[in-house]
Amino acid sequence: MTERLRQADGRGKPDGLSLKANVKPLPASVDVIVIGGGPAGAASARLLAGWGYAVLLLTKSAAHSSGLAEALPPSCSKLLAAVGLLDTVECAGFYRTRGNTVWWGESEQRSEAFSSGAGYQVVRSELERVLLSGAEAGGALVRRGATVQQVEVELGEARVVHQDADGARVTTLARSVLDCSGRAGVIARRGHRLPDTGRVTIALTGIWRRVGGWDLP
Repeated sequence: MTERLRQADGRGKPDGLSLKANVKPLPASVDVIVIGGGPAGAASARLLAGWGYAVLLLTKSAAHSSGLAEALPPSCSKLLAAVGLLDTVECAGFYRTRGNTVWWGESEQRSEAFSSGAGYQVVRSELERVLLSGAEAGGALVRRGATVQQVEVELGEARVVHQDADGARVTTLARSVLDCSGRAGVIARRGHRLPDTGRVTIALTGIWRRVGGWDLP
């Protein structure tokens, strides 16, 4: 593991690896490859790196992320603290919320306050940026602009091929692979998903902006 981490820090270099200025070289092998740079991927990479594993996280560029607004309740603080990212999120300057206003199953508006503490109102792409930076600070190697093209998993080893931001095809070996790609299901879609026979739901979302903002309590 020491050699892998040394390569990931840029102090070692696998043969035949082309480098760009200010871009850390990729090691030929790591302990864990995390596919997907959303909250699940960033939290997993941060936690594993903190436990001493050599971790490579592959994620697409921010241009592929949706711009939806999301609300995180106060209960998320416990999870963020457990993976070592609470301070990172608190210092990001997200708007703090103390409850929700909802219309659910009826026309009447209902405002509900959180029982304790304050949550966060975030834009998903900005939250992902903050969490990925936290994963890097925790020791994970993050490769942005990466598109996973092939994953081969055999007993004791996995082989992952991705296309880097500059178009180069890169192959990395790992002892384990985590599929945190969400709906894309890079690995999960290969027969590992169980169909949900329940009702199909549709979520309609929107972001409203107003000059000067709103008069909020």
